[in-house]
Amino acid sequence: DAWSGDCDSVNGDECVLTIDGTKDVTATFTQVEFSLTIHKVGTGIVDVDPPKTVYDIGDIVTLTATASTGWTFTGWSGDLVNTTSPVTITMDADKVITATFTQDEYSLTINTVGSGSVAKYPDQSTYHYGEVVTLTVTADSGWVFVGWSGTDAGDLIDNGDGTWSILIDGAKDITATFERRYYIFLPIILKNP
Repeated sequence: DAWSGDCDSVNGDECVLTIDGTKDVTATFTQVEFSLTIHKVGTGIVDVDPPKTVYDIGDIVTLTATASTGWTFTGWSGDLVNTTSPVTITMDADKVITATFTQDEYSLTINTVGSGSVAKYPDQSTYHYGEVVTLTVTADSGWVFVGWSGTDAGDLIDNGDGTWSILIDGAKDITATFERRYYIFLPIILKNP
């Protein structure tokens, strides 16, 4: 970092001195320090251990990525290319590392028994955690909707207006059941007085 003492002149890393008596020269060395910058894509947290502003050469740092609910950690990029968490790095240069989290996608499977249909709003092939889907049931002519069943039928909320809502917090599988509507005709016999 620097020379001090009896140097006649300093030329870069060299201290020039003329030996014409006892000399006292001090060379000062400072440890090289490196920065660690963490970026995130998506929703989650990255724990850095030990947490420092700068690191000395050779410091070992542990990075742990934890995804938020409904998200998955998918990997590191930049100066660390890896999909493992936790992972350790050795500080031998300034490092910029990005942790990427992707939003989980869940299916909503709607089965029907009998003759009728169920409309979804929004109508998508997959949904993200926390989305609410509204279901509207329509029975075909001569049929009537009688109820829901299936693994996740208990998650349905009756909106009271002929629609139901379901919160997506995982893959869902429900069944709408329709039954045939029967009419009974009773003959009426009229007697002439």
